[in-house]
Amino acid sequence: MSTRTVLPLAVSIVVLAIAASLRWAAPSGTRDQVSKSTAKSEKSQAEVTSEERMTLLRSLIKGHKNTTTRETIPIIERWMKEDPDYLVRYKAIELRGLIALEHENKVCPLCVALALFDKDVNVLEAVVSVTGLMKEFSPEVIATVLAAAKTEGTERRFNVLMVVGLIADRSEEARNVISNARSDTDFRIRYNANGTWFRVTGDLDGLIRHCLRIQAEFSNLPLAQSGSTDGEQLYLKQVMLFGVQRKLQQQGEEETDKVASAILECSASESPLLRRGTAIFIGFLADAALKARGKTGKSKESNQPADNYFSNEPLDSSKLLARLSELGIEGALLKLERSDSDAEVREAARDSLKKWSALKMQTPKK
Repeated sequence: MSTRTVLPLAVSIVVLAIAASLRWAAPSGTRDQVSKSTAKSEKSQAEVTSEERMTLLRSLIKGHKNTTTRETIPIIERWMKEDPDYLVRYKAIELRGLIALEHENKVCPLCVALALFDKDVNVLEAVVSVTGLMKEFSPEVIATVLAAAKTEGTERRFNVLMVVGLIADRSEEARNVISNARSDTDFRIRYNANGTWFRVTGDLDGLIRHCLRIQAEFSNLPLAQSGSTDGEQLYLKQVMLFGVQRKLQQQGEEETDKVASAILECSASESPLLRRGTAIFIGFLADAALKARGKTGKSKESNQPADNYFSNEPLDSSKLLARLSELGIEGALLKLERSDSDAEVREAARDSLKKWSALKMQTPKK
């Protein structure tokens, strides 16, 4: 299994796959089968093969609505912790989550959080998926997750941070974990940490700076080639870039004045990366607005839902563009083009001004 994608994409796919099992009909004779399988599983682990354990788990997953939890949970939790086969541990976590979903009011079991200390990345991904199905987290579960965040390993930090985001704990310790992750050496962790930081703190200025940095860092990347680690990373960066563009557009329509003011402020930032990201994003907005216009020259609003990041349909950003124009973004771009000390910033501003001018030419005068 791959860790190529981040929470809004790959994790949601895994979660949906698990959720789909809820619609499977329980096989005939499920209760008898579970009773017999459970009795067999009480033999020593050495007497039950890995394939037999997997067969049992698949059966229990299909019939989890009828599972006698008192009999099966101790065995499932032991396999989650001790089984030498990572696939068995993975499936056991999936089953434990479904039991909590069906029989325990979506309260996250402590054993699921403890699985974050597992060494296998697939098992860590299973914990993230199951956590996404839960609605309640005890103090013990939260403390365990935060403890796991302090352990070593890039893949562990990546998955633990996604769990932290799903739990959305706002304690000082959780905020410290998220804050530290915003400067992690791994770009995936930094990306998720900044999104989680906004959800937990509401730090809009921080979100905008993060989005503009991504805009500068990940623009003009070569197309991803499948079958290589570099190709996977490029693909992921392209998905991230698309995500921050959509997020800024949506946030700009919801909190227009705040977003527009923050973007204008970033155009004069001491950071060349932020200045360049601002210029590139304004060009992107202008270009997207041109694509969103119909043949009549009028703005055509998107029918896509607000959380549909991965639609090809351009989002309407007319309010944000209008407010940026009122605040003088064109003058800010001209200043960057003419006098910025960074050549890449000047080039980005020049390209953005061309797109801005093209948009103005197609905008009917009032």
